[in-house]
Formats: sequence, structure tokens, C-alpha cells
Amino acid sequence: MNKITVVKENLHQIHDSNSTKPKSIIKTTTEEQNTSSCCRNRKRKFFFVILIVIVVLAIITGILIPTVIIRQDKSQSISITTTTRTIAKTTTTRTIAKTTTTRTIAKTTTTRTITKTTTTRTITKTTTKVTTTTEKDLIKLVVKNKVNGIFNTTIGGNSMKSTPGKDIGNYIDKESPDKACDGNLKTKYVSFGGCREGGNQKYCGLNTGFYFELERGLTLINGIRICTANDRRERDPMIVSLEGSNQSEANLTLGISWTLLYNDTSGLENITARNVCGLPQLFNNTIEYKSYRFLVHARQNQSDCVQYSEVQLYSF
Repeated sequence: MNKITVVKENLHQIHDSNSTKPKSIIKTTTEEQNTSSCCRNRKRKFFFVILIVIVVLAIITGILIPTVIIRQDKSQSISITTTTRTIAKTTTTRTIAKTTTTRTIAKTTTTRTITKTTTTRTITKTTTKVTTTTEKDLIKLVVKNKVNGIFNTTIGGNSMKSTPGKDIGNYIDKESPDKACDGNLKTKYVSFGGCREGGNQKYCGLNTGFYFELERGLTLINGIRICTANDRRERDPMIVSLEGSNQSEANLTLGISWTLLYNDTSGLENITARNVCGLPQLFNNTIEYKSYRFLVHARQNQSDCVQYSEVQLYSF
């Protein structure tokens, strides 16, 4: 029992001793605890900040690096594409250049193939031949007596003498029948026939003409050419005839003295120029005659007379 009492007393003493500790010691312990918890909080904040920075950097790094890589890939692909396109354009240009060269060569070949020289030579030869024939075979009309003007005369019919004047059966004095045989395109023969000057009937100037005897005597004629006068195309002869005879002067007025050699176009149908000749009109004839009669049976259009500058005879 005494032991128990002693223990209790000791416990009471201890309790009393603890209760009697100074308040300053208790305060000091509390401050130390507060300081320690504050330091711990600061460390935690610091670690949190570092952690956030690391996370942000990781995120930025994760976004930027792929972006840079993608841009580099794109730039490389663009450069490759540009190079490819450049190469393709260069190739195309070269191909076009080759094609153009080929076409130029083809055109040159075609030009060389055209036989312009041959055509020109043919035309020159033909022209030379016609010119030579014209100079050689044209008969110079030297008349024995005179050129006799006639009107109201048909093929195989009797000749009616025409005289100077401006009435029916007349011809203008300065434009007489001999002007059609003088070799001068600036002169002309004008005949009114069955009309007066200024008339406008269909028959004016028709069935008029002239006849003559050649100074050279018998001559073979198988070609005739008519030449236009200086004015009004409607007066040009369109249908003409040529007859031959070997009778003397007194019998040339008779129709039975004449033999028909030609009765057809004058060759002036498409001629509009003035004081020019048409093409020679050829016909078959093997008989020589010393006298010839020329008549006009139709003209270009309605007028008061018929006119022409020359009637040329050929012996082909």
C-alpha cells in the first residue's frame, strides 16, 4: 500500500512540474511549428511553379517541333514541286521548238515543189509563138483602087454604095471606110446604115461595111481580127462576115461575085478597153482571092451606128 501511495505522489509531482513550466517555452514551440509549416508551404509552391513551367515547356515543345518539321517538309515539297514544274516547262518548250522547226521545213519543201518556173516558161513560149505568128501572117492591106463603103447589104446580096453625111446610108466624112484599113488604131470607121445620126433603133448600123481589091493580087486569107474604136462600147460589132471574090471592080457590087468565107463572132464580146484588138478568128479556107467584102450583122448594144478602128486579115 505504501508503494502505491508513493507512486501516486510521484505522478502528482510530475503533473505539477509539467503544469508549472514557463509559458515562454510553450510560445517558442508554437512559433517554431508555424515557421516550419510556412517553409514547407513555400517549398510546395516553388515545386508547383517549377512543375507548371516544365509542363508548359513540354506543351510548347510538343507543338512547335512538329510545326517546324511540317513546315520544313512543306518547303521541301514545294521546292521539289517547283523544280518538277520547271523541268516540265523546259521539256515542253523544247518540244514546241522542235515542232515549229519541223513545220518550217515542211513549208519550205512545199514551196520548192510548186512549179512556178515551169508555168512561167510555158506562158512565155505561148506568148512568143502568138506574137511571132501575128507579125508573120498579118496581111498589110494595100488597096488597089479604094475602099468602098456599103450599107443595106446582106451575105450573097448586091452591095449598096454608102456616101458621106449624117443621114440614112451615110458615114461621117472624117470617119470613112478607108480608116478601117490604114493600120492606125486611133482612127475609125463609123456607119449609120438605115438610121440618121442620133437614132436609136435596133437596126442602126447593121448590114454595113466595105469591100476592096488588094494591090498584091491573089492572097490566101483564113483569119480575121477586129479592133475597137475610141468611144461607146455599144457600137462595137459582135457578128461579122467576110467574103472573097476574084471579079474585077465593076462586078464587085453584084452579090453573085462573092463567096462566103466566115460568118461568126467578132472576138470583141469580152473586150471593154478602147482602141484595142480582139483575138484573131480563124476559119478554113484554101482558095486565094484578090478582093474581100466585110459586113457587120450585130453590135454590142442598141445605138445609132456601128464603129471600129481596124479590120485585119491573116494568112496562117
